[in-house]
Amino acid sequence: MQTQQDFSFSLKAYHENSSICFIVVGVWRDKNRLIYYNGDLTNRVASVDADAWTADSMHEVVSAGEALLNISFYKDTVDQIISGSAESVSLLQEACYKICEDNGVVETQSNYREIGKNIDVPGLMREIVNNQSGRYSAFITNFSEGFQATEYDMYRWIMFVVLSVDANELESGIRRNSFSKLIKEKHPVGEKLNEGNITQALQSSASLQVIKNIRPIIIDYDQTTRVLNVVDRSFLIWLSLQDRTELLAELDI
Repeated sequence: MQTQQDFSFSLKAYHENSSICFIVVGVWRDKNRLIYYNGDLTNRVASVDADAWTADSMHEVVSAGEALLNISFYKDTVDQIISGSAESVSLLQEACYKICEDNGVVETQSNYREIGKNIDVPGLMREIVNNQSGRYSAFITNFSEGFQATEYDMYRWIMFVVLSVDANELESGIRRNSFSKLIKEKHPVGEKLNEGNITQALQSSASLQVIKNIRPIIIDYDQTTRVLNVVDRSFLIWLSLQDRTELLAELDI
């Protein structure tokens, strides 16, 4: 967080003293992160959400690959992959890659081919996300430990909420007041828990992941909208395939 803040002030200095333009790539979902840290960047930053993938745009990705390889994927298979990819273009690409690999397509084909018929798409997607199972399990454990042992164990309780809410709320983002409500219902000190403790932990969630070498980060808190977002969409699919009761039990809550 401090690095982002320092960088936002440096950008303002470059803007005033040079003609250099910067393209800043970040994993955060909020459009005004840099403006939040430095209000002087207002009207000087144009935000582009490169993580917004519609079904049509994902079909375009597939079509581009088909043209280069002189193949086509079975339409129903592509539709199922897109439907089950949680708007993650990387999952779409990985699924198509595995289908090509299984069919021996490693270069442009001299003769046109159609591939991908009768594919077990749910099984394929499960195989892809399970390859990162160790990473996601480590994320849950390491994030829950926080920076150090504390009286309230706030990062463990934040993870408790992440693992407790339904899939729709997790996909759209968990609001700050949802964390407060759910944590206070279960935390040993209950309503006596200071709201500042929850807010501070949420604001430091990205920093904690960086320190714990969880890269790319999986969750990020938007301080302007007060929403915690899952920025690694594969985590959503992985989580939907897990027994959440077991995951919660591992938190020792």
